[in-house]
Amino acid sequence: MDTQVRDKRFGWNLTKTGFFVGGTLLLIGTWCLLFMSTAAMTEGWLAPWDTVPVEFRPSLGSWQRSLNDSFEAWPGAILPGVIVVVVSVSIFVIRTVRTINRTLLPLAFAATNFTFILVDSFLATLAHRPPHLWLPQPRPSIDAGYHRTWPAILVTTILLMILFLVQSKVILRRNRTDS
Repeated sequence: MDTQVRDKRFGWNLTKTGFFVGGTLLLIGTWCLLFMSTAAMTEGWLAPWDTVPVEFRPSLGSWQRSLNDSFEAWPGAILPGVIVVVVSVSIFVIRTVRTINRTLLPLAFAATNFTFILVDSFLATLAHRPPHLWLPQPRPSIDAGYHRTWPAILVTTILLMILFLVQSKVILRRNRTDS
């Protein structure tokens, strides 16, 4: 007995359509989480002097101050998050077009996004710790800068490249094209 419900007017498999729509809603939720986590990392790591009084920031015109100021305010504060989500959405659209059986594709993308968020939260937090150990002690009371945040930035960048590579290789059964 066929347990899948088909709409006779359109020939749609309503069960598969339901899984795709539900998975897509979950995927949109993980994209929102991905944006928020990337925006939080941007504020903490790419704008390390955002909460430091102006007199303790690097001098105007220095590369550190210029970079910090560009990520401290809009649109720079949200730009990395927007780029990450747009790249993931683009990969999803391409995979959706190229995949014949796309029922579980949104769930696969949601799983990769959620896994990235969890792994990055853990590893970037660990990567943020070593500068506290290898920098000379005692440290000044206001000790902000890229000398403290670069390991976490590097870990997150590597994990983002892995995320996009995995998402671009997601194959569920057969594809419409070989690429």
